[in-house]
Amino acid sequence: MTPRQKMTDAEIDAAVASDADWAVFEPIHWSKAQGPGYQRRINAVLRSYVKQRKMG
Repeated sequence: MTPRQKMTDAEIDAAVASDADWAVFEPIHWSKAQGPGYQRRINAVLRSYVKQRKMG
């Protein structure tokens, strides 16, 4: 599968479930551990993601 091909939700869930690194990674917990301003940083990431999706 090339990076531009879309995966179904089921394919994403299966890929995440089979990846030991993802099994222990929780983005919210990681962001909170980075200190104050985590919500602002998460919002910036989400805005960037949405912007890229609109462009591509």
